[in-house]
Amino acid sequence: MTEIEKLFRDHADDVYHFLVYYTRQRDVEDLVQETFIKALRSIGHFEKRSSEKTWLITIARRVAIDESRRRRDLPLAQDDLAERTDSLAMDTTQQVIAKESADELMGQVHQLPEKQRDVMLLRGISELTTAEVADVLNMNRTSVYVTYHRALKKLKQNWGRTGGMTRET
Repeated sequence: MTEIEKLFRDHADDVYHFLVYYTRQRDVEDLVQETFIKALRSIGHFEKRSSEKTWLITIARRVAIDESRRRRDLPLAQDDLAERTDSLAMDTTQQVIAKESADELMGQVHQLPEKQRDVMLLRGISELTTAEVADVLNMNRTSVYVTYHRALKKLKQNWGRTGGMTRET
């Protein structure tokens, strides 16, 4: 098994889940593929100062940013809109409610300032360690910790203000 095959086997799910949350799209297979193509091209330069997962998430984040810039000027295709409508119609009521709550929360995450959003997605959603997030975003650990907790505080405030689901005791 080659090194890139091992990387793919060990980390493809992590990269996929990160990209789903980061892009707010479920169809991210092309971005996952692009991430591993870029990793293959630069594997000789990987100095292993960070974990493989951190390195791949860094590449995936850059791929997603590039894709976002590329798509910014493209209008939403009618087929995409119809596909989204059809898939929503097939969901059960409970799934729709859970999806709406998750979508609302992710919408609020994406409303955060860029640095808070990136830290929240990496630390809170992708479950990277503070050190790994610091490596990906080129920040120090203290800044990651403070930014993460400020983002959490802002999300809690916004969640309560918008009438998001709250836990009753």
